[in-house]
Amino acid sequence: MINLAVRVALAMTDDTSKTAAEPTCPECGVAGIEHFANQESRQRSRNREPWFFVVYCSNCGHVYNTIAKHVFSQTATRVVVQ
Repeated sequence: MINLAVRVALAMTDDTSKTAAEPTCPECGVAGIEHFANQESRQRSRNREPWFFVVYCSNCGHVYNTIAKHVFSQTATRVVVQ
């Protein structure tokens, strides 16, 4: 899921004379979108959805970013009467 978003963000333009720069890991220097990897967080919401995703280098493990998962609030208000 995240890999697709990263690929779209770094895709080549329609003009063949211009190409997008290859992303390079600042730690190990490996270049290329194929070295981007992601993993869901171990922490889960009540409905077992991950709280965030971690985007990292598949070669050395350098963490590029964490991306929050969309959070939807409850539609109904809970009222507890004792």
